[in-house]
Amino acid sequence: NATIELLENWKPFLQTITSDNGKEFAKHQSIGKALEIDYYFVNPHCI
Repeated sequence: NATIELLENWKPFLQTITSDNGKEFAKHQSIGKALEIDYYFVNPHCI
């Protein structure tokens, strides 16, 4: 996954990821698991 490859070097600095609800983040569970961090989504009414 390109997202995991991109963020792998930043892993020591990451605690969480927050994204919007777009379909490009459909694999959020595998990203969070691979990077061992929590993954959150923005409330649609807050953007």
